[in-house]
Order: sequence, then structure tokens, then C-alpha cells
Amino acid sequence: MNKLFYFRTSIFYFISLFFLFTACEETGPAINFETETVTPTDTATNNEVQRTILLEEFTGVRCANCPAGAELAEQLADESGNRVIIVSIHSSGAFALPYAGEMDFRTTQGDKIENLLGKATAYPSASINRKIFDDALNPIVTSSFWSDFINRELCEAPLVNIDLNTTFNNNIIDLSCNINLLQDVPGDLKLSVMILEDDIVGSQNVNSVRVNDYVHQHVFRTMLTAFDGELIATNASNQNTFNKNYQLTEIPAEWNTTKLSIVAFVHGNSSFGVYQVAKENL
Repeated sequence: MNKLFYFRTSIFYFISLFFLFTACEETGPAINFETETVTPTDTATNNEVQRTILLEEFTGVRCANCPAGAELAEQLADESGNRVIIVSIHSSGAFALPYAGEMDFRTTQGDKIENLLGKATAYPSASINRKIFDDALNPIVTSSFWSDFINRELCEAPLVNIDLNTTFNNNIIDLSCNINLLQDVPGDLKLSVMILEDDIVGSQNVNSVRVNDYVHQHVFRTMLTAFDGELIATNASNQNTFNKNYQLTEIPAEWNTTKLSIVAFVHGNSSFGVYQVAKENL
């Protein structure tokens, strides 16, 4: 009697386990890893939005190692399919001191940006999306970190889409910046707008040798917002849209207006990083 009872009990136990585990086997939803839906209301539009990355390089004409950093930044931008936007800020103290009789690339806003993010301690140095990564103590890091940090950011879904419309007439720059949120964004939402200039020929220390016909690219000239951005919203919601307009009426004579470009990026405070960046040539 007892043996028959234990036999039947054992059979019942194993049958119960079988149904328990097969019933709990989880079948997840089908996931398309090639196109991630960022918002449930407008998939087609959001699938067209690519994450772009801001690389702010801190440099100077007397920095012997900085040209190597500039080359690496260009290489990383090319490898990303031009999804890395470079800004070269000449704010590296004595390294940025101009050579006699040559153009001064230093700016008050550039110095404030470097102080905001934490001053560079070695060169080449740059901030990747103004983000503090687990491997770093502050947003400004040396070039050995750039590739890895860029790849991490490129894997993130975009939170924001930015459309720029720029006109240049009678030596006046007009900018319309349209911002569309693709997800909820907690905290402060800020917009920063910069003006850059390319193809400036001048002196540069290259590996401790002064090169007089070096071509400087992505040179930070000024900002159309405050150095730390303009607050446009707090705790903004998915599909919120914002429009901001800016105008620059006084363009210095030494700037080549055919080589100017606008860079606009949406971000939180410095520790929250950059959500998206866009660039348009004048």
C-alpha cells in the first residue's frame, strides 16, 4: 500500500513539474534590432532619425600633440558616417596663445565651456557628448577614450530631433531651430548654438615644429546662446515641439562667411550630457 502510494505520488510530482515549467516558458515579443521604435505614435519619422554625437576638442595653436587629436577626430567622424560633429575650442591656456601677427582663436565662451566641463589635464583632450562615463572622472578625456565613448553613444536611441534653417543676407545670419522630442526627457532641457569656421590657414605647432600653412578646421567662433545653453523646457514630454530663432548682425571682418557653419545641440545640465546635435553650413 505504501509503495503504491509513493509511486503514484512520485508520478504526480514529476507530471506537475513538467506542466509548471512548460507553462512558465516565456515567449517574448518579436524585436526588430535594426530599427528601434522610439515613440509609439510616429514610428516612420523616428526611424529616420539617427543619433549624432558632439565631440568638443580642446586645443591650441602651440599644442604640439593636438594635430594628432584633430586627425583622430576626423577619422572617427568619417567612420561614423558623419554622425560625429566636431567643435575645436582653442582654450588650452598657454597652448592657445596666438603667434605674433596671427589670428587669435581664443574666446571667452570657449574658456567658460572648458571650465564648465572640467579643465583638460593632458592633450589631445575632448568631451564626448558632455557625458561623464563610468571610465572617467569628468566629461573631458584624452584621445584613448574617444572611440569607445563615441561607439557607446551611437548605440543609444535618439531622444530629440533637431531641424535647422539658416539664411545669410546682407551680412546677417538668421537661424530657425525646430526641436521635436522623441521621448520624455526629465529635468532641464537646454539648447546651445555655436558658430564655427573651417579652412583657416595659419601657424600650428605640429610635433614641436611650427607649421605656417596649417589648415584649422571646426574652429569655435562664438555662441548665439549663453555658453551653458538656453533653457527651453523642464520635464518635457514625448512629441513636445519647440522653435527658437536667433540672429547675428555683427560678423567680424576677419571671418570668412563662406566657411561658417551652425552647430546646435540639445542637452541637460553638464552632467546629463548631450541628447542630439545638428550642423548646417551657412
